[in-house]
Amino acid sequence: MKKPKNIKAAKELIEKYRSITLKELKEAGSLEDFDGEIIAGRITGFGFSDECLLCKALNKAGTSCSGCIYVEGFACFRDGNKKTYDAIKYANTPRKLQNAFRKRADHIEKIIKPWNK
Repeated sequence: MKKPKNIKAAKELIEKYRSITLKELKEAGSLEDFDGEIIAGRITGFGFSDECLLCKALNKAGTSCSGCIYVEGFACFRDGNKKTYDAIKYANTPRKLQNAFRKRADHIEKIIKPWNK
């Protein structure tokens, strides 16, 4: 597999996911009707190709999804990437969302490891 075009953005996303605090999550939306996908979208651009850090990096590089770190998994939300994607999407408490972000960061770190030497 050739080197993805959004490795730098992936590293930034890892840092972002790991730095998100419970306070930040609680302030981003209603605790009574907490929606991980909406909150994640507000904070990180999660779920929206025009806001996602990884997608934005690809657009800037003039390439498509074929240049993404997730190309081997076919998409950020399928196959080996589905579990961590769904954990964020369906998180219904700030704590669950924070944990999901951290697991997604670990997952991304494993994906980019071959190019992170």
